[in-house]
Amino acid sequence: MRRLSICVLIVLFGRDYTKGADTWKTLDMPGAVQTTPRDIDGNNIVGIYSDNHLKQHCFLYDMITQKWTIIDAPDMPSANPISIIIVVSGDNVMERYYEYTERDFMYNISSQKWTIFYGPGGNRDTIGQSVKIFGTDGNMVVGTYTIITGKKDYRLITINQGFVYNGTNYINLDKPGSIAGSTKPVKVRGNKIIGLYEDIQGSHGFLYDMSMQVWSILDMPEARIGGTEPIAITGNYVVGSYFDNSKHEFQHGFLYNINTGKWITLDNPKITVGAGRTTLIRISGNNILVKDDDVHFSLYNIPNQKWTSIEMSGADETIVSDFDDNSVIGTYSNRKTPSNRGRAFLYNGLTWSNIDIPDSIVDITRPTKIKNNLIIGTYYNKSGQHGFLYDITALKEITDTTKNP
Repeated sequence: MRRLSICVLIVLFGRDYTKGADTWKTLDMPGAVQTTPRDIDGNNIVGIYSDNHLKQHCFLYDMITQKWTIIDAPDMPSANPISIIIVVSGDNVMERYYEYTERDFMYNISSQKWTIFYGPGGNRDTIGQSVKIFGTDGNMVVGTYTIITGKKDYRLITINQGFVYNGTNYINLDKPGSIAGSTKPVKVRGNKIIGLYEDIQGSHGFLYDMSMQVWSILDMPEARIGGTEPIAITGNYVVGSYFDNSKHEFQHGFLYNINTGKWITLDNPKITVGAGRTTLIRISGNNILVKDDDVHFSLYNIPNQKWTSIEMSGADETIVSDFDDNSVIGTYSNRKTPSNRGRAFLYNGLTWSNIDIPDSIVDITRPTKIKNNLIIGTYYNKSGQHGFLYDITALKEITDTTKNP
């Protein structure tokens, strides 16, 4: 039986706190015992919540109309699947559920219609076929789906076929000269796709321009064979990581300029060769976020070619959860902080500010996403966990961070 749950509720925010010029918005899904915002784009916030029976659901919140919409994916075999990913991009919400296996869905906000990713010609009962979504940009979706190529000892033999879905059709992606089933697209932005593929020499990165139908190989010149992995793309830049060709095979970040073909190695300035590895690379606007194994975060500004270390003064540890161009959010702690605590912060490139929600338990505020001056996250008070929304233009500068509790 096909199950579809879309329910719209019109309510105000759970609580509206005002502290001087600061206005906090509590996000409590009506009827929920726990609300967790996960992503934000434009006027929309998406996330998950638990009802009185501790059953998990997905929600959509419109900040303009203040409407809450339950968006539980249809056609789920089990009664209580677990949502492990929910993101919003433009007019579309992507959801990934786990039951017996992972399954991906897309919900269009305007049309209120669902796309269930079974692969070309597939359905819920198709044996041996599954779809994995790796990247979205509006209506464009990239990922892989399985193709059955045979059977051996009662087991199906499958390969993974790369694809781009344009809102209507699946278009197969096969890098020319690649081994069958090795093309794996990981991100799409506009008409450009990045990913990985394999040939007889090993693994390589690729860039595919859909409008020009041109494939480009992305192999960092200093990388060992098979050591380059593109991670994100925006505008004319691709960022990722690579393992060098030294005997130690150290890991580094890279920045690739699509227009000029120039490669730049990005190593967190807090580390020395062999002391750690660059493990996280993300890009937003003109800035790249870099992390190493020892949990040091830094921002690299592309036009100025300058590094900024993300370390709260007086803190033993500063953990970044998200950033939007030069605005960074996360938590910081010191040796006196309990293991499950950490004070929330915003760094805007010049000043540091605490994110302290009135009525919350100190040091249990968790900012998770920031976009266009808006922060979402969770906090705890005596009644439990709540979501929150905050406009960072109201935050106050910390003048002496060493005196913070």
